Amino acid sequence: MEYLAVVGISFFLIIPMIIIFFDQSNALKDDITAIQIEKIGLEIMDAAEEVYYLGPPSTKYLTVYLPAGVEAITISSQEITFSYQLGSALLDYPLGTGLPLNLSGTMSVHPGQHHVTVQAQDDGVAISDSS
Repeated sequence: MEYLAVVGISFFLIIPMIIIFFDQSNALKDDITAIQIEKIGLEIMDAAEEVYYLGPPSTKYLTVYLPAGVEAITISSQEITFSYQLGSALLDYPLGTGLPLNLSGTMSVHPGQHHVTVQAQDDGVAISDSS
């Protein structure tokens, strides 16, 4: 009977610890995804500003790692917006600049390594993904 009491108390203590562990693990995974997306966006915007100042035909090549969960990448005139799944919510992370960059281009959203080309053109900056 004492053995059953010890095993019961042990399970009673272990089960909540397992639940807390998985909760914290998922929260950490979401934080890492958000930080990776922010890092990628800042790298691309920095490269776009750099080639904009250098002028055509300046080109910069980036290798970035896109995490899983990114649903869409929208490149508009002065902003890049990442739409990604975080837990059960779909969030947008816009990155803009005060410069008249006139960004254009497309990027694929499959997770993994991407080779991004940022090129200055006469009418703005073109961003393309050659993953």
